[in-house]
Amino acid sequence: QEFSDETRVDVGATSLTEMLKTEVRPTTLRLGVGGVLGLGEDMMLRGAAGYETSGSGTSGYGGGLELNLRF
Repeated sequence: QEFSDETRVDVGATSLTEMLKTEVRPTTLRLGVGGVLGLGEDMMLRGAAGYETSGSGTSGYGGGLELNLRF
């Protein structure tokens, strides 16, 4: 993820090394889990949850629940 000072890449007149140094993003880890539960022939319950953290110290979580009815 990082170019050392000895590495240099030029594309035309633009130095790719300098462009990448200004746009380095921290590594992000995402973990999620979900499932479906059948509640008879006409009902289904779905759920999902996730957690995300990055090397910059930010983190967050989220989720959802969905009920499907057939009529």
